Amino acid sequence: MKQFQKDRKSDRFFYGFVIIGSFFIFFSFFGIFGIYSSLMLVGIFFYIIYLVNHLYEKYIDRKLKLINIRQLIRLYPGETGQLEIHLRQDGWLPMFGARLMMTYDQNIQMDQKPMYESMNTSTVEKRLNLFGRETKKIYIPFTAAKRGVARVRSLRIEIPSLFGYGKITLNLKELVKTEILVYPEVKEVHMNQRNKHQKMGEYQTNFSIYEDPVTSYGTRDYAPEDPLNRIHWKSTAKKQVFQTKVVERVNQRSWLILLNVRSEDSPTFTEQIEGLISSVAYLCRHATMKDIPYELLINVPKRGNIPIYHVPNGVGRDHYVQSLEVLARVNTQGLTASFDSCLAYGKSIAHFHPYVFHVGVYEQGHLSSYQEMEKTGTSVFVMHERFQSVWLEPVKSHQGVAK
Repeated sequence: MKQFQKDRKSDRFFYGFVIIGSFFIFFSFFGIFGIYSSLMLVGIFFYIIYLVNHLYEKYIDRKLKLINIRQLIRLYPGETGQLEIHLRQDGWLPMFGARLMMTYDQNIQMDQKPMYESMNTSTVEKRLNLFGRETKKIYIPFTAAKRGVARVRSLRIEIPSLFGYGKITLNLKELVKTEILVYPEVKEVHMNQRNKHQKMGEYQTNFSIYEDPVTSYGTRDYAPEDPLNRIHWKSTAKKQVFQTKVVERVNQRSWLILLNVRSEDSPTFTEQIEGLISSVAYLCRHATMKDIPYELLINVPKRGNIPIYHVPNGVGRDHYVQSLEVLARVNTQGLTASFDSCLAYGKSIAHFHPYVFHVGVYEQGHLSSYQEMEKTGTSVFVMHERFQSVWLEPVKSHQGVAK
């Protein structure tokens, strides 16, 4: 199956060669001008020009292929990369003086000036010569400009006709599989507003009131205040002195981050959406650096069992990369979901998290849901911003709307 749809704009011109050639051949039979063979040769020459050009236009793309390999390029704003376009001509027909025209999303900027721009896309041009039986890699450097997903929206090749009049346009019928993820910028959030939580967990610490009786790592001499179920009977029998199990102190410290991208009383994205996403990116990075597990919910609709953007609970660098990818894919030109969907799912899992962070527009109607979460021992905080400073404060003391 051909990858390109072809459009030819030179047939009418070359039809003239057929008419002229027929004229000369016709009169060569009657000897009107007294030159039989010369007229015949001129007529045949015009036929040959038409035939060669017709065959060139017909077969130039028959074995032309775009090696469309799926690629994912990840960058932060300001970083540079390059697109790779692989073309292969398995036939013998060459392309000289061709132009590769590529339309792409504007959250990346090409090093060369675009030919023209629309509201959300730009088009760039590259000169191209491709011989028969040749594979060529075309590199197009670019700079990541702003958060989002950039794709090549269309690609076409314009080839001049063999004898210089007219052109052949080849439009790629499939999507270029290269995808560029531009991660959000990271905007600092002050983290000094958190209270001590009230839940037992599974992470070891020296400063928890909770202990895990399963994770014992030694014994010590029995003390009068030790419970009987903590006695290590095998060690006691061996040493003939009561021994008590020494167990790990454990803590639960995972986070649940709820991002509300919707404007107050409107289904559109809030004007501060980029700043909010940058703040969430900071929370994810901070949690990763501190080895804190976290889970993320965003009220952007998607298909699946959980009908909103969701990053499951996890920890580590791979989990952080997954979170950045989800944040990069939030399309502000798309739809939002009601924040109630985030709250409903958040309430069902809040008991697994000692901390819940609300980022984005906060309405008083959300308070009752957060109060239900706090009844399970969860501490809820709302992000607040003023004078370019962002911090978290307890939901009970928060007043107004956080944007």
